[in-house]
Amino acid sequence: MNFRELIKINPVRFCLFVIITVLTPITLIGNTALVQLETTIVLSRNLRNFIIISAISLVVAALGYVFIYISQYLITYQAQDLNNSVRDKIVKHYFYDGKKHQVPEMQNRLTNDLQMVNENYIGALFNLLYGSVMIISIIIYLIMLNWILLLTICLIVAITLVLPKLIEKPLQKANQLISDSNQVY
Repeated sequence: MNFRELIKINPVRFCLFVIITVLTPITLIGNTALVQLETTIVLSRNLRNFIIISAISLVVAALGYVFIYISQYLITYQAQDLNNSVRDKIVKHYFYDGKKHQVPEMQNRLTNDLQMVNENYIGALFNLLYGSVMIISIIIYLIMLNWILLLTICLIVAITLVLPKLIEKPLQKANQLISDSNQVY
């Protein structure tokens, strides 16, 4: 089972899945921007604009969550159609090849192999697409807010990733000293 087969099962459904999965993080980040705008409007004490922006924010938030469920439904439906197609091919192969096959081997191939591919491949596809668009959306939003904020966040992330590596050896030495002291005690 490969990526082309997943698309070929139903190209329109797959394209719809991609579009909705791309729109999902964009709507969620858009809702964050609207909430920020709401805060500014509250501070200016403009009730009319607050109600309008709150209503728009509610619709965008609901749309974002609906998009998540629709994209998961679409990719699950696409995967099930692909699984049915692959199962059909496997059963026909076993039936028409003229050889005697062990039932456990056929059961394993018909269930476990497809389940493993679905869990490792289909879920990863959704997460990769969703996560990539989310990161890009967050970067764009942070640049729109203030580019220095983006640099600060990147620096903090870099420090949290590098710091454990830098202090790993001194911590090991300290733990060894404590262990040695405990043995002497």
